[in-house]
Amino acid sequence: MPRLTIDLFAKSNGIIIKVGDRSHPNAVEVVACYPDWGERCEATVQRFTQVLENLSSGPSINQKKVDYVS
Repeated sequence: MPRLTIDLFAKSNGIIIKVGDRSHPNAVEVVACYPDWGERCEATVQRFTQVLENLSSGPSINQKKVDYVS
């Protein structure tokens, strides 16, 4: 079999298909990995959670609470 790497679905689904490489010359190898968009979504959720925690905790010790607007 000729050596071929199909990475068409690597970014969207995290699947890479390898055909005819040295480790498996007569077989098809399927590599599953975590897609990039999954990592970005996970990081976004963590940042959003941190923002909500900061908002819910109220003013910190270093912030002064202002009762008026000038």
